[in-house]
Amino acid sequence: MTTAYDDPEKVAKAKALVAGPYGELTSTFPLLYAKAAFFGPRPSPEKPVDINSGTVTLLRLDAGPMVVTCDHVLSGYEKRRADDKGVIFQIGHVDLDPVAQLK
Repeated sequence: MTTAYDDPEKVAKAKALVAGPYGELTSTFPLLYAKAAFFGPRPSPEKPVDINSGTVTLLRLDAGPMVVTCDHVLSGYEKRRADDKGVIFQIGHVDLDPVAQLK
């Protein structure tokens, strides 16, 4: 079975497309709607903490604003929260419990 990767001409065209404005647009456009999410113990000057991070996508649908993330981000938060009730989940300056929002 042959694929586009087997055709040097198609590969060259794809590389040229990605190297130009199209490549820049497709690599930066999603960042307009993505935000970093962090979870772990609240940082403190007294002791360093281990913080996890993930990415969320912000959507505005007919039902109102919504945040979408991957299951491994929520699973990681739930695991850390089970071990330490002081763990927070933060998007920007907003603390929230994403699991409680699912119920």
